[in-house]
Amino acid sequence: MLSSEALEFVTTPDNWMGTHPATKAVRGETENPAGLGMHWLEVIEAPSGRQFEAEWWVVKADAPTLWEIQTDNFGGIP
Repeated sequence: MLSSEALEFVTTPDNWMGTHPATKAVRGETENPAGLGMHWLEVIEAPSGRQFEAEWWVVKADAPTLWEIQTDNFGGIP
C-alpha cells in the first residue's frame, strides 16, 4: 500500500512532468490530487518524437488503496 504522501504525489497530474520522460505537459485540473470524476489532458511524446494528447478521467478512487484512470484515445489507439 502506498503512503498517503506517495498517493497524493502520483495522483497529482502536475507531478507527472519531470517524473515521467514521456509527459511533456498537463492541462486542466492538474494542481491537486485528482479525485473521482476529475479529468485533464496529458501531452505525451512517443519515442518516435510524435506528440499527442490523452484526456484522462478518474473512474475509481478509494484512497489510500485504489485510484484508476482511463482514456478513450491514447495516441490514436482507442
